[in-house]
Amino acid sequence: MENRIIEFVSGLRAAGVRISVAESRDAFLASSNVPVPQRETFRVALRTTLIKAERDREIFDRLFPMYFGGDPPEQQPVGQNLQPADSETLQQMLHELQAELSEMLRDLLQGKAPAEDQLRAQLGRLPTRVDPRMLPRVERELLRRLGVAQMLREIEALLDALERAGMPATTLQALRAEIEQNLQALDAQVARFVGQQWRERAAQMPAEEASDAGLADRPFQSLGDADYAQLQREVRRLAARVRTRAALRHKRGRGRLLDAKTTLRANVRHGGVPFALHFKRRHPKPK
Repeated sequence: MENRIIEFVSGLRAAGVRISVAESRDAFLASSNVPVPQRETFRVALRTTLIKAERDREIFDRLFPMYFGGDPPEQQPVGQNLQPADSETLQQMLHELQAELSEMLRDLLQGKAPAEDQLRAQLGRLPTRVDPRMLPRVERELLRRLGVAQMLREIEALLDALERAGMPATTLQALRAEIEQNLQALDAQVARFVGQQWRERAAQMPAEEASDAGLADRPFQSLGDADYAQLQREVRRLAARVRTRAALRHKRGRGRLLDAKTTLRANVRHGGVPFALHFKRRHPKPK
């Protein structure tokens, strides 16, 4: 579990979430006091210790199931509980429509999930930097490449043919429910596969690319010459900004200082409300 939490923190950093070493340690301490079976409590403990900004909550919620989710449901053969006559009608119709049905649909009806090699061939290689919030779009694209849209049309054609063949409506509803369960299992398998590919890409990213935390959360002993040079540049930039702000503040104030004692005394008749402000007078010294 510790290794999985480390991978999860690395994935969050790869997605652009700023996480310091101290926050990672807090996540370990918090998770050690929560039993893993209490999944929701475990999720809240990690989110409380790792997420600071509201904009990062969506990334956390997207990545958490990738690292701590269960296995997707398995597909089951369709029509196993049919009556002998209905089962014979189904097999006969599948034989008649064999040339019109895709291999993807035949596998779905038999409860055979696509192999990972097939998914990998259709997906290709994910780019190095993919926002995890864009992964649903990647999943939809993978389903499109697998031919799910065509398969849905074939399912409707098959059910219409079975209805014309005289299959009862209740049996058709049961078949549709079994097919939809397999489709949901396929969606879950694709989502898990895409998430796994993203995890592998995130784990391969160098630490300096995976983390956007910068130098603020790194100990001084781990800094190199290039890091010290960057720190010097940042210090010079901040010093210039401070000087600019100080100059603006001095210019806007016109060099006048409020005389609090005189102001309070002069506004007694107004109930202490400072309607009239009094400033200290400068007394230039002779040179």
